[in-house]
Amino acid sequence: MLALVAGLNHSFIYPTVGMILGSVFMHIFFSFLDEFEDSVSNFNNTYRAVLWIFVAIVWSVYVYMQELEKKTSFVSGHKKVRSFQKLKQILNILVPSLVRDKIRSGKKNFSDDEGEVTIIFIDIH
Repeated sequence: MLALVAGLNHSFIYPTVGMILGSVFMHIFFSFLDEFEDSVSNFNNTYRAVLWIFVAIVWSVYVYMQELEKKTSFVSGHKKVRSFQKLKQILNILVPSLVRDKIRSGKKNFSDDEGEVTIIFIDIH
């Protein structure tokens, strides 16, 4: 059970702890009912089975939704990386290597005077 908790996203930790505590309390509750009844009734066994099935279904849906979120965040991150690489390739095609090197080194504002021609790259927000 702790292995499941360790692999979960931190935003899902409270529902996970709630499900674990609910499961423990259900076990204690049904054990308490069994002690006070001399014969185990069919109703208690049926109710216990239905409740455990419900918890299993809720837990399965919860884990599925979490895995779905992980996959969608991975896909969106991968799309961002691909778009960044595409923009980098476009930059390599359109901008001269001298300017690219200055941009990669972190310079934001630079200008070079090449005789009678001045080229200025300006980023307008």
